[in-house]
Amino acid sequence: MTSSLVGSIEDFLAEAQEIVDHLSSTLLAVDHGAKAGGVDPDLVNTFFRHAHSLKGLAGIFGQAEIGGIAHHFENVLDALRMGRVRLDRDNLDLFYEAIETFHAQLSMAAGGPPHGRDVDALTARLDAAERSKAPWQK
Repeated sequence: MTSSLVGSIEDFLAEAQEIVDHLSSTLLAVDHGAKAGGVDPDLVNTFFRHAHSLKGLAGIFGQAEIGGIAHHFENVLDALRMGRVRLDRDNLDLFYEAIETFHAQLSMAAGGPPHGRDVDALTARLDAAERSKAPWQK
């Protein structure tokens, strides 16, 4: 009998679901702050760290598609926290879509049916959001 240093798909799914749940709750708090006129920078940093953790976890467990989406999501969140990207309704909607896609990907990884989401289009939109500029930048 051999032992695995990585763990099982069940281990991945449990940990990844917890991270995605944290992403969801943090996004709700970020969205609420944006509607109220300001978002706590620590909250944006937390949001970024959750995406970074998901990317790393997916890499460890060989979940390339989830890791790829998380990588693109992490990049736009890094640009947001560094003030290079604005927090507007379009980006908030994109963040919600990314998190919904994570949920769908996890369901599929757990044996559920294909979700039919266009992951390439999502990552392209995340990349475009990362390249957008905050209002004060040229």
